[in-house]
Amino acid sequence: MATDSGPMAGPVPELADRAAACADRLRDADSVLLASHIDADGLTSAAVAATALERAGIPFDTVFEKQLDEAAIRSMAATGHGTILFTDFGSGQLDTIVEYDDFTPVIADHHQPADADTEFHCNPLLEGLNGASELSGAGAAYCLARALESGATDNRDLAALVRAEGRAGLTALPGVGDSIAAAIEEMLRTGHWSQLQRLRGSLDPERVFTSIPGVGPNLARRLHDGLHVDTLEALEAAAHDGRLAAVPGIGARRAAMIRGALAEMLGRPVGHGPDAPSEEPPVAALLDADAQYRADADADRLPRIAPRRFNPSGEAWLPVLHTDREGWHFTALYSNSARAHKLERTHDWVVLYFHRDDEPEGQRTVVTETRGPLAGQRVVRGREADCRAHYARAAAAPGESGALHRAAGSY
Repeated sequence: MATDSGPMAGPVPELADRAAACADRLRDADSVLLASHIDADGLTSAAVAATALERAGIPFDTVFEKQLDEAAIRSMAATGHGTILFTDFGSGQLDTIVEYDDFTPVIADHHQPADADTEFHCNPLLEGLNGASELSGAGAAYCLARALESGATDNRDLAALVRAEGRAGLTALPGVGDSIAAAIEEMLRTGHWSQLQRLRGSLDPERVFTSIPGVGPNLARRLHDGLHVDTLEALEAAAHDGRLAAVPGIGARRAAMIRGALAEMLGRPVGHGPDAPSEEPPVAALLDADAQYRADADADRLPRIAPRRFNPSGEAWLPVLHTDREGWHFTALYSNSARAHKLERTHDWVVLYFHRDDEPEGQRTVVTETRGPLAGQRVVRGREADCRAHYARAAAAPGESGALHRAAGSY
């Protein structure tokens, strides 16, 4: 295969004509909707395509979908964009896409095409190349990006965008904020996206933690049970704020070892801590989200997923809540950990994941306290002192505790 030798040269000669046709259509568009798949390849494809569109001066909006089904395509058609650029999906859904006259599809994909076709379709399989081993979705998007070059632009740097610039380079792209950048980083580093695994019920924190040098299955279980965290980033935060060293049997020396291993795995400079939230939601917001989740779950008002762990029957039993409070986005689920099952707390322990648009994700677990002055009350693990103060205020001013719940929204 020919090398990528100059600013106007195509990286894959077999796709040069297709990429050029797609690029011409995008230049002629008044505006473009960039639609991409939510996985490592799709998000990277979108980052490459978004940068190329921005450099070409083509107005565009961005949308991401886990699955390009008929409902998603209908929603995209309703946006009013006359051209939709599909990256890392679209080829296999052409039978549905071509039924819409509202927009012109442009596709940069590597998956098996459907029977229908479109004029603007950049896919290695259409030219006898292997879409599984020779060119990814991001590779197809890169071919298109190179075709979008003009005398004033050179998009060859996009081939190394993520590797060279990391999250700072990603967040500089139009349409890519901290949340998407963090997802791209995680998937390129691990091959997985913990948020998607969580919603699929397949996240296995103990297996994640055994990827740390020196951490075996027993220690991984103690880390998860003692800290109520399920990602390397959340464990790293605990390693830096003192919670890890406080876990029985860990101590300062082992905590330092784990902290160093995590820094190397996550690409941190030596001595540099994690990008943790600068603050967390107030305890009142956490407890209110917990109360709404349990009430809506009991009333069967929430969608349910079938977790892949500890669920041999495949039953869709785990409710999921998405809600907003005080500028924070929350996702709430009952704990599906081994310890929660062992202690029969799968309908008591609630894991809350939270983030703001400009902050990394954090998490806390809310449980019914079984001892001490807060026995019988809902308590946020790790913030017991805040909970005591919260309940003291609530006792002094009864009737205010439900105000936040009534003002909150869910979706």
